[in-house]
Amino acid sequence: MERAPWWGGFYERLIRTVKLALRKTVGRATLFRDELETLLIEIEEVLNSRPLTYIFSEFNEPEPLTPSHMILGRRVNSLPPARLNFDSKFSYRKVLIKRFNYRQRLLNMFWTKWSKEYICMLKSAHCIKPTGEIKEFKIDDVVLINDEKFPRHFWKLGKVVDVFPGRDGKIRSCKIKIQNSIIKRPVQLLHNLELNE
Repeated sequence: MERAPWWGGFYERLIRTVKLALRKTVGRATLFRDELETLLIEIEEVLNSRPLTYIFSEFNEPEPLTPSHMILGRRVNSLPPARLNFDSKFSYRKVLIKRFNYRQRLLNMFWTKWSKEYICMLKSAHCIKPTGEIKEFKIDDVVLINDEKFPRHFWKLGKVVDVFPGRDGKIRSCKIKIQNSIIKRPVQLLHNLELNE
């Protein structure tokens, strides 16, 4: 729709979170053209690695279905940061390593800011409109587990196997099955996916 971005709903809010995180991260940074292009391509990879919904794998484990699946037909896993090995005779070695580390810091800052905004956006997208409460999790729901220990581009999915209500009857924590183990997490660290049903 021409000049009506509010009609877009979720994807327009997603664009806003990217712009906000990009402005906060790269706003006053001094980058060469190649560095900026590389940073934007890596940010694109971050956005395309987010889980939209899930599919079950051969082992009946939920696997995230990402925009990368729609674009490339497979999930794009981030490559580990490259080690810079230069000849010791190379005069610009320290400068190149410093620029590389600077770009990595910018990307980590973007990931931190954007992922927090994205998680808040997921919460607001799945709230019950009149009351503003978040929908409670049920057994067999597949949820996104928020953990700051996970590396960049890594989104962990789990299946709710048990719920634990508090004194007020509202669910306060869940037992989650991930791969070969079961963990318990508070509902504040669990989120519905973009396309939950």
